Amino acid sequence: MNKLMFAVGLVIFILYMWGLIAMINRSHASQSKTSHVEKEVNKGIDDTD
Repeated sequence: MNKLMFAVGLVIFILYMWGLIAMINRSHASQSKTSHVEKEVNKGIDDTD
């Protein structure tokens, strides 16, 4: 019984950590993409000034 509870808890923990890391990577990629676009826009604005 203890081994079963440990296995179920471990599976839930691993899935939780996988989801957390996936969300962090997704938000990082989104922020990086947005930052890159903002740099291009600011570069264009600086060139016209």
